[in-house]
Amino acid sequence: MKKIIAILLMLLLMTVSAWALNETKYSDVPSGTWYEEAVQSLRADGLMNGVGENRFDPNGVFTRAQLVTVLYRLAGSPSVSGEDSFTDTSPGTWYSDAVLWASQNKVVVGYGGGRFGTNDPTTQEQIAVMLWRNAGSYVLGPEFADEKGVENKASEWAVDGVRWARVDGLLTDAVSFEPKEPANRAQVADMVYRYLKLLERFSDPDAVSGATSQEEGPAEIVLTIAGREIPVTWAENSSVDSLRELLKKGDVTLDLSDYGGFEKGAPLPEALPRNDKQMSTDAGDIILYQGKQFVIYYDQNNWSLTSLGKVTGMTNEELKTLLGAGNVTAVLSLERGR
Repeated sequence: MKKIIAILLMLLLMTVSAWALNETKYSDVPSGTWYEEAVQSLRADGLMNGVGENRFDPNGVFTRAQLVTVLYRLAGSPSVSGEDSFTDTSPGTWYSDAVLWASQNKVVVGYGGGRFGTNDPTTQEQIAVMLWRNAGSYVLGPEFADEKGVENKASEWAVDGVRWARVDGLLTDAVSFEPKEPANRAQVADMVYRYLKLLERFSDPDAVSGATSQEEGPAEIVLTIAGREIPVTWAENSSVDSLRELLKKGDVTLDLSDYGGFEKGAPLPEALPRNDKQMSTDAGDIILYQGKQFVIYYDQNNWSLTSLGKVTGMTNEELKTLLGAGNVTAVLSLERGR
């Protein structure tokens, strides 16, 4: 009888152990997959969770709000204060602290036009750039360039981040890295996990990179109107990148004049690359017209334009008062470390 009881107890323990083991693994993450270790590690560390019912959904999309939340948790979920300047985020939501932290720490700057892209699928180059900025925005010299490297498929604003990700081993050979394509949840987990492994190799987190030099990040463009510095969220595109390059030569002073009853504009000294798309503007939108004209809207319009950014923290009436009647002087300049 005792022998039978002992056998039953052993079978019970084996059953409980097997149940516990299964509960620590997602049902849709098979053993031996290229992303299994990353997924399970991030789950154990509380950085990236599943989608419910013990599923991870490795092929599912991962939004920009979800990605900044993972990075916010990685930073220790520090307390934040204030509100972000994006028009498509909502205060008091599950992602609001993470977006504010990411914005304040220059991990994200948004699309321009005041948009963060809260529910947009995260692209593979966006992951690389956010991790790159989180690591210190190290710039790799020309000796690290690879003519056949994945950075050659990347958007201009993402080249440095993607090159850094390639050089520092954040990309896997298991799947093709396509910078402009949406990343699935398995890719996000694998890149974040590799970033954590990279951190472990360096005693100083600020020294994470194979780079030979470091910059403080892209130079901040400063807009001053009538002697007042105006808060602007600048777009991420080749037009803004080229504007920064232009301003490295010196400040640009613009005599903004009214046009059409809804905007003030002036020609830039040099033409910039165009990223035109049909868009509806609103007060505060800063756009590039026909590659040469720098324009600030104080009312609505609909046209094919290039977004440069958006004035933040000002009401329509405050903006109209600032721009005033007649011409007004605006100055574009660069300032680092802000």
